[in-house]
Amino acid sequence: MTVSLGATSLTYAEQTDPGVPTNQTMCSDAQNKLAGAVKNYKGAKFALDRAIQLLGSARYSSRIGKMKLDMASRQADVDAATASYVGSIGPAYGAVALVNVSCSDDLIKVPGIQFLKRVDLDVSKFLASGADKLADDQMADIKKMFDEMKERHK
Repeated sequence: MTVSLGATSLTYAEQTDPGVPTNQTMCSDAQNKLAGAVKNYKGAKFALDRAIQLLGSARYSSRIGKMKLDMASRQADVDAATASYVGSIGPAYGAVALVNVSCSDDLIKVPGIQFLKRVDLDVSKFLASGADKLADDQMADIKKMFDEMKERHK
């Protein structure tokens, strides 16, 4: 009888006290899903950034006539990386929302909120520029670097 009263009062305390998570298992599961979503997002973002860098490098090399590269292949890599990146955004938002609903401790929610701020910044930068513009910017950066190297060697 004492055990059931203790369990009942603990359940009641969890329901009334906003500082106590309603279900620690749900909160822990939500945090694990967030960790997976963050890892997936960062991997997709890295792959997209790398594909854009390679496309920019290929464009630069092709324009200066030093190399003949398969531009269609580089563009296909960017397209595939873009699809993967876009596919990682929804689960990232969903995982943060799940943590916000499942966990009542504000300190647990902070990393997810900071992560979403980074995602928002990345997405707005990508949407404002697009992959082609980012690749052209990368090409301009490469050209600038090589031009500076030539100037130093003179």
